Amino acid sequence: MLTHLGKGTSPLVKQRVIDTTAKTIALLGDSITKQNTSDDGRAYLPEGYASMLNAITGQRYTFPTSHNLGVSSDNISEINARITDLASLSPAPDLVFVLAGTNDITSSTTEAAMISGMQSIYDYITGTLGAKVIALTILPRNQNPSGAPLSAADQTKLENVNNWILSQGSDDIIPVNTYDNLSDGMGNPDSQYFNKQGDYGTTYVHPNPTGALVIARDIAARLKFRFGVYDIPDMTQNNLLNNPDLSGTGGTLTGAGVSGVVSDDFRLYSFDEGTTVGSKPTDTQQKIVSSYSNNTTYDKTRFHELSDMTSGYTPGDDVVGEAEIEVLSGSRIEGVWMQLTDKGGSNLNYSCLSKYQDPEFPSENQTYYLRTPVVTTQGDSTALQLIVYAEMNSADGESADVSFIVKQMRCRVV
Repeated sequence: MLTHLGKGTSPLVKQRVIDTTAKTIALLGDSITKQNTSDDGRAYLPEGYASMLNAITGQRYTFPTSHNLGVSSDNISEINARITDLASLSPAPDLVFVLAGTNDITSSTTEAAMISGMQSIYDYITGTLGAKVIALTILPRNQNPSGAPLSAADQTKLENVNNWILSQGSDDIIPVNTYDNLSDGMGNPDSQYFNKQGDYGTTYVHPNPTGALVIARDIAARLKFRFGVYDIPDMTQNNLLNNPDLSGTGGTLTGAGVSGVVSDDFRLYSFDEGTTVGSKPTDTQQKIVSSYSNNTTYDKTRFHELSDMTSGYTPGDDVVGEAEIEVLSGSRIEGVWMQLTDKGGSNLNYSCLSKYQDPEFPSENQTYYLRTPVVTTQGDSTALQLIVYAEMNSADGESADVSFIVKQMRCRVV
């Protein structure tokens, strides 16, 4: 448990007015930061804390995938060496999320050197760049490759650096404790929140989607009274879908185990043997309940319009796909996510919270507002298709299921 509450936590401090103006963000860090977006820049990944943060705060922050400056294996010194890359980002970031230091903990880098390096990063961002720092503490971790707890000296170094980070609170630096809620309370990472890396045995370093949601909630709680959250918009407006309000019950059911009703001009489809039931909680919402016990890793349900979007945009326009989805419950879920496909010559896919590699997607009740990266439609673009997927994993003889509601879907020109 970290002990330093940081500056500016006294109840005597004057309450700030919440700043609800648009904020562009950038991320700076190592592989934990890198895993927010795909290498090709066409996906926001579910194991990314910023991807999850936007999904639970009404897409509060403008986050171009080009603004992810996470580089695998980087230590604080290496991050400092490329700090000026922030200055070349367009649009310029208003907030820079900094999560660095995990690769220094088990190295010979001293605590003093880590703090000095972090101070240089913060100084550049707040001084030269003129942005604010969202200073995230180092996450709990264990040793690589043994999976044993950190040595007492390394654990002390981690906690002391984290307490220094938490002490830096000011108008320009906003510390967030992203350590405690990922820890087992005894200084070790809580394994339910981390990906068990196959190459590293029992080493826990990288958050899985459930861990990313925990981090996102920590950040959202800390920033709520500085920058607020956004309401989910009415997606029937400026919507390229042929049935923009998901109304009706005359859609198509495809697959032996698929039953119930589906919105007009939409298809509910099961890729594998299993049971999928569609229903309408309201005329403008689509509920989907799927279960599988096929002993496979490819249990997938798909919900999409039968007719592609072919009008309302011109090739070369920028578009995004959006959806409001409430995950009600489930087990062994790999993802509940959205994909926008531009059916030009390259048939490019853009996604938000795309499928994870293991069944570690959060199964608790949570509403997500998904938005794809901006898609510049191809010059030969002929149609657009927006799809909501649910993927599970019933391998090893374990059943998998999910229950969720698609409350809204939209594709729009931006």
